[in-house]
Amino acid sequence: VQFQDVKSMTFASFSTFFTFSVTSSSNTLSGDGLAFIIVANSNPPPHNFSGGTLGILSSETNGNASNHVFAVEIDTFQNSQYNDPSGSHMGVDINSLNSTHTYNFCNTTCNQSYFVNQGIFGVWIDYSASDETLQVVVEPYTVYPSRPPPSQIVVPNFTLLDVLEEDGQMYVGFSGATGANFENHYIYSWSFLTSGLPNQTSTGALPNQTSTGRLPNQKKKSPLIAIVLTSGIIFMGGAILGAFFFFKRKSRTGLHVLELGSHGNQDNYDLHLEEFVGGPRRFSYKELSTATKSFSPNEMLGRGGFECVYKGVLHDIGGLVAVKKIAEDSQQGGREFF
Repeated sequence: VQFQDVKSMTFASFSTFFTFSVTSSSNTLSGDGLAFIIVANSNPPPHNFSGGTLGILSSETNGNASNHVFAVEIDTFQNSQYNDPSGSHMGVDINSLNSTHTYNFCNTTCNQSYFVNQGIFGVWIDYSASDETLQVVVEPYTVYPSRPPPSQIVVPNFTLLDVLEEDGQMYVGFSGATGANFENHYIYSWSFLTSGLPNQTSTGALPNQTSTGRLPNQKKKSPLIAIVLTSGIIFMGGAILGAFFFFKRKSRTGLHVLELGSHGNQDNYDLHLEEFVGGPRRFSYKELSTATKSFSPNEMLGRGGFECVYKGVLHDIGGLVAVKKIAEDSQQGGREFF
């Protein structure tokens, strides 16, 4: 992504929003966290891996200007060597794991990380090049709000000058790690936008996905689902086209896709959500029937060999949905349908 116009020495503003969750088999032992990153090189550091560095840089090079890395870390383990306030904090990092600014989600004592096994969270990160202000907020995610919540971290006089390469081009993605304690990191959705460079309207959109600036318009986007499991190793997401993202476009413009709900042979379709950690939300059949006006033929969007798809309205998620209902005479298995 181009973050600077070298000729005019102007910087791009950027906005990003993503949703994530962290799961662990233990509520008290987890580590180490994940981070949104802007980096000069898509390859992880070559040596001295440790969970505490979140795969962002080597412990030997921590603090070096040659790292060329910006990160907003979601930390689930307290590393005293990096002055972490707790195992439940986020921080802004410039070429170092010693955060320039932090926000501590642990008010008194933390027996469990704020992020682990606590559902899905939304993260807003906004940088205004004209105002030289960076703003960050992390909130539990339920429905898309009409506007981002108040920022928890505000960094004045912020610039990417100490991070950027000479040509102004950087990679954007995610990084994460586990150490002695294990956890899973999941990225569910991601919107990214840059603006402000000469002759630039927007860059950094995911393939076939609309860039929508500070507040992604979720009614105009198909779901982006990515599942990344770390097993004592470090992963790094390289660029917008990183191979960690599995993009499935299944809806008409303006519709969420919910391949949920079942009716009839429960032996086939009553799947256990724990088999799909971080999987989609489960709705009751009654909810989906109400949303689609009892699966009215007038609400049908299409028919396949095994199922019909209906238009519906689920008010608690704020908009239109597409509901796929498996046919009672279908030979398709419940697992394949899920």
